[in-house]
Amino acid sequence: MSAVQAERIRRRRQRNRLSASKCRLKTKEKAEFVSEEMRRLEEQNSSLLNRLKREQASNEKLRTSLEQFKSIDEIEELLHYSPPASSPRASSPASPDSYHDDSDGDSMLDQFD
Repeated sequence: MSAVQAERIRRRRQRNRLSASKCRLKTKEKAEFVSEEMRRLEEQNSSLLNRLKREQASNEKLRTSLEQFKSIDEIEELLHYSPPASSPRASSPASPDSYHDDSDGDSMLDQFD
């Protein structure tokens, strides 16, 4: 083997060592990234599961309340109960004519002029 061939082999081995080192470093970085991403996703999953439990509990409370209201409606139907047709507050807003005082013919608004 000549000195030239030995030098080529030495350089090739040097490049191979450097390439293997870079490959190991990239593999390590990728494993760290995947590990961190997995930790983040597990944390997010845990948070979402807790939120789901809270929402399900709230949903159950609302369903229970709704069932109570349905029960009241059913009782009213059984008793043939009908609420008053309309209350004074439920009537339409007063018309401008209702602001007139019929006793002296002047508008109530005229008192402030």
